[in-house]
Amino acid sequence: MPHTFREDPVDCEVCPVRRLALFRELSHDQLVNVREIRKGQVHLYPGSIIFREGAKVDYAYTLFEGWVMRYKTLEDGRRQIIGFVLPGDFLGFHPYDSGVISYSAEALSPVTLCTFPLDSLANMLTAYPELSRQFGWLCRREENLAIEHMTSIGRRPARERIAHLLLELDVRVRARHQTPADSPVLVPLTQEHLADTLGLTSIHVSRTLRTLREDGLLEFRSGRLNIRDRDTLVAMTGFNEAVFAAQPLPLL
Repeated sequence: MPHTFREDPVDCEVCPVRRLALFRELSHDQLVNVREIRKGQVHLYPGSIIFREGAKVDYAYTLFEGWVMRYKTLEDGRRQIIGFVLPGDFLGFHPYDSGVISYSAEALSPVTLCTFPLDSLANMLTAYPELSRQFGWLCRREENLAIEHMTSIGRRPARERIAHLLLELDVRVRARHQTPADSPVLVPLTQEHLADTLGLTSIHVSRTLRTLREDGLLEFRSGRLNIRDRDTLVAMTGFNEAVFAAQPLPLL
């Protein structure tokens, strides 16, 4: 993958996305250990393939900045996007299997990744219960996202599918950036990305976005998303913001 190494990687203890990431609950001494196993930060260009489906991976990543898509490709070249990775999300961690990855990952924008050897991370999960709890929460959040996407593709009509996905992305982006409630958010996706995520054609996506815009519900153009009537969209789609919460709830 085309990349450059960041010359001055951000220290884990002052990392601006740590509150969203795997290492949020660790103490200062534990973060020192994390910093020791981290193999630096890697900057990737848009279109860079981080790993391909079926490859054996030796590293996992925390996304520090940028957008990444996870996807699977069928034998005839058709693509199913299975999710979008945002800053603070973890990528490529499979500590208890063969290490063969089941999906591909590609940078959608300029991205920076913190890289960690899989074997070192597996040892840290064993050593630090706090880390194991946080990893469990991250897995539950990914499961919730997958359930919502599967429900959309299987049962929601196109209008609801598109609105639900854009509400999700709006919530996730706002959790990472201090964006005023009445301001649009930057979502570096195309109509083709939406189509490949939701099992629709690009033409269908375009027509549906137009009707949502004409109805005054939302506007999505040139990577800028503006939710204009959140209450109506939530009622229409059954959107539950708690599913996409950026912070874990207390266990007890």
